[in-house]
Amino acid sequence: LSHEGKELALDGNLYIVFEPYTLDPNVSRTVFNKLIASLKATAFDEDHLNQTNELMAMIERFNYELLDAQHYSFEITAGNDFSVEDLLKALKPHIELPDGTLSERIVDYLAALRDLYHIQVFVLMNFSNYLSVEQLGQLVDQISCDGHHVLFVENRLVELDIPHVLLTAELCEL
Repeated sequence: LSHEGKELALDGNLYIVFEPYTLDPNVSRTVFNKLIASLKATAFDEDHLNQTNELMAMIERFNYELLDAQHYSFEITAGNDFSVEDLLKALKPHIELPDGTLSERIVDYLAALRDLYHIQVFVLMNFSNYLSVEQLGQLVDQISCDGHHVLFVENRLVELDIPHVLLTAELCEL
């Protein structure tokens, strides 16, 4: 496996998809953490740093105003260690995949993982068990248009002109 003449390590550059109907990038805590890290990096980049600092100062002032406005016989305090990361987590960012055909959702899922994790190659395992030949054809067309590098691994012969690997029950390539 190589990219631009350089050999790629498989870990981090390859993602295997086993079942097309449950593709939801938001079920993974690592996706949430990756989104938070990406948003946090953007919040502190050169274009957004001043705005981030202003927002955090405004939240801190608002917090103190709320606390001062309370008229209890006891004192209320709040921590002052509220961070940009805390704010981003409170916003609960998630990947929104558009509705569409199954093949469109698969391609959108692959695109989300490619963008977020910079995955180079996707392996789709036994998708002919889940999709008709027509749906597989649509998927191949959409994958080609979107520029994904995909390997279909099947446990039976698929009558499409696509790259695939046929394996026996003993996981031997035919």
